[in-house]
Amino acid sequence: MKTFAEFKTHLEEQLKEDLDALEQRRYRMRYWRGRLGGILAGIITLSWALAYLYGNVSLYIILGTVLITAPIVFFVYRKYFLDETIPENFKDLIVKNLINFVDPSLEYYAEDFVPYDNFEASKLFMLKPDNYYGDDLIKGEIEGISVQFSELHVAYEAKEKPRKNFLTNKEKKDWKNIFDGLFLVADCPIEFNGNIFILDDNLYEKLGHLGTLVQKHHFYYGQYILPVNHRFRDKFTVYAEDKLEGEKLLTEAFMQKILKLRKNSKSRVFISIIEGKIYVAVNMKKEIFKVNLNKSLSKAEHIKGFYNDLYYMLTIIDDLNADQFLESSPQGVHGLE
Repeated sequence: MKTFAEFKTHLEEQLKEDLDALEQRRYRMRYWRGRLGGILAGIITLSWALAYLYGNVSLYIILGTVLITAPIVFFVYRKYFLDETIPENFKDLIVKNLINFVDPSLEYYAEDFVPYDNFEASKLFMLKPDNYYGDDLIKGEIEGISVQFSELHVAYEAKEKPRKNFLTNKEKKDWKNIFDGLFLVADCPIEFNGNIFILDDNLYEKLGHLGTLVQKHHFYYGQYILPVNHRFRDKFTVYAEDKLEGEKLLTEAFMQKILKLRKNSKSRVFISIIEGKIYVAVNMKKEIFKVNLNKSLSKAEHIKGFYNDLYYMLTIIDDLNADQFLESSPQGVHGLE
């Protein structure tokens, strides 16, 4: 993968004018937000001072000033100074160019995400969601393997009595997360006879042999496989419709790669191999390609964060390349005969 230093040089040569123009728009918006906020604070302070000066200090006077002035200031800011297109424009400029620079075979769609059909086909999460959305879809081919991945936010609505918003007195939906993170779909270069599931599960670590007993009787995913690697066994539960095939897949190299992915991402990892597809769900606690409007868009460290996010995602694909970890098995999956 090309280095950030190479992309920085490309940025300065090809995109500097566009990036500077975008930074000027961000600065203007931030400047007027602070200026209008200062005006609002000044009006409130003045109303309090006048009320105090004339001996009529009343909380209602200050509250009334806020209720009248704040909406006016907010309206002026939204109508004349708020620029909600900056994050999208920044992604179009930086992320698209970054991805094209690193790998021209990949395409980027800022507002799109992995379709629900793929999420459902993975069979990694049993609950049916009421809310499904995402962004930052990247798709294309890497070393001849068709891939697509994006952020996903998946949740269901709790059945308990909805809470009310104390300002609007309207019912507020209570959402419970099913999945929140990076979801990847790739063609599997190896043909498997049945489905295989590798699920992040620490029941063994918590309950020991009792946890193993619970895992063994979870028949929904197929036959239970006990990994040889104890560290891997502590963190993951493995099921396969073809038990021998699943055992062949669990090479030491493969298990080490998944443990590394879990450690580096500091997140729970779920993997399934179903009907020629590999599905990977990394339940991260950070947002990929996040535009921080409180920082200069042209600063190298801000842009480097986007490079690091892309590098992280491409590393996941490389680490979970089935060809690589099956090569470490003397016979491979098709060495069963």
